[in-house]
Formats: sequence, C-alpha cells, structure tokens
Amino acid sequence: MLTEKKTLEGLLEGEKKLVERIKSTADPKKRAELEEARKGLEAQIKIKQRSIKKSLT
Repeated sequence: MLTEKKTLEGLLEGEKKLVERIKSTADPKKRAELEEARKGLEAQIKIKQRSIKKSLT
C-alpha cells in the first residue's frame, strides 16, 4: 500500500513537471508530443488510483 502511494505521488509530480514543460514549449510539434505523453501519464494515474481504492475496500 505504501509503495502504491509513493508511486502515485511520483506520477502526480511527473505530471506537474510535464505540464510546466508543455506551457514553456513554443514548438507545436514538440508540444503535441508532450501532450500525448501527458495523456498516457493521466491514464497511469487513474489506474493507480483505482488500485489504491480497491485495496482500501
């Protein structure tokens, strides 16, 4: 449980950093690549959140 929480915290921190990079990127092509990466990260976060919720019940 503790490792899942740490993993989730790491994913959330990574998403924050990625969002900052997206905001500071001027190149549209690079920005689109970063947006795709963010979508994948969001999916991982949702999966981890569900996993934690299931382990709590």
